[in-house]
Amino acid sequence: LIMFLGLYVIVATGIIGRLIKRTSKPVVGGQLSDTPKLNEMILRNEKISDSRETNPSAIVSSKQTIKATIYSCNTQNATDDLPGYHYLTKRALHGVIIGAMKGGTQALHKILLGHPKVLSTGMKHGEWHFFNRPNLGNSAYNIPRQNIRDEFETILRNREGFRPVNDIVRDGNNDKFGIHSAPIYLFSGRMVPARILCVAPWAKFLAILRNPIDRALSHYNFVKVWTGKRYDGVRPSFVQYVKDDIQLLKKAGVLRDWTSTDFVKFAGSPEEFRSWENYLRLANFHGPVGRGLYAIQLEIWADEFRKFGKSFKENILVLRSEESKENARYAYER
Repeated sequence: LIMFLGLYVIVATGIIGRLIKRTSKPVVGGQLSDTPKLNEMILRNEKISDSRETNPSAIVSSKQTIKATIYSCNTQNATDDLPGYHYLTKRALHGVIIGAMKGGTQALHKILLGHPKVLSTGMKHGEWHFFNRPNLGNSAYNIPRQNIRDEFETILRNREGFRPVNDIVRDGNNDKFGIHSAPIYLFSGRMVPARILCVAPWAKFLAILRNPIDRALSHYNFVKVWTGKRYDGVRPSFVQYVKDDIQLLKKAGVLRDWTSTDFVKFAGSPEEFRSWENYLRLANFHGPVGRGLYAIQLEIWADEFRKFGKSFKENILVLRSEESKENARYAYER
């Protein structure tokens, strides 16, 4: 049944539509390529191209009723870069592990701390969910660069009782760099990449992806408190948990009728992005199926990279959880 549900989601979300496209034009709008080797290219971090003629400054045409959320970077006259690594904020935001949840983010964090020049920016367990806070910098869609930099460093310096062992603040070595994990970042839509790329354009990112079915089961076993109207404290079966998420994906418009939807056009379109944002609002913390739909989540990050004039290939490394587990050294060297 689980395998059937997994296949259903793959078909219903139009991933097959992504894979049957043929492209030859250069990157436009910063979205990932829809080629038969999409997933392989993403995981191998190869160069990506795109054929959709999308203007990133005008995400939707006048004929479309669905609009994507747009975040604005207010530089506040602060420079893109912070010259010299004596700036704590620059060293602390050197690397961020963005997810996926239950994909092996903490294990990857521990592997990287084995490097003599890498320290932790996170809390005790290496995680710190800073950039997904709803009104960070006292603004929802306008991103005040300097205000957020100041807020970040203030919290970083004053997190007594939450410091990890290899803490970047406690160490004080200007030749070392910080890294932390925040598994929710991959599942946060455009808000997180837009904020980080505005505040810390120098940052590098890592994503570690796990077999979606294994990830969903691990997610289900991880949840201890089942609150809210949907479950009211009662733990559902895993199958019911998956079915509920599929219903949310349908309600949001991510899952659509195969017989009446042109998924070749829908995949990677502004309409799909908007549907995904609607789904994120409904799923909240959960999303056992949605969190495993990696293609659209990475497309959104790539779109934001493009808007900031940055290369997806050069700034984000995507790893397979299974490969990293079998060969930690391989992940470390990459």
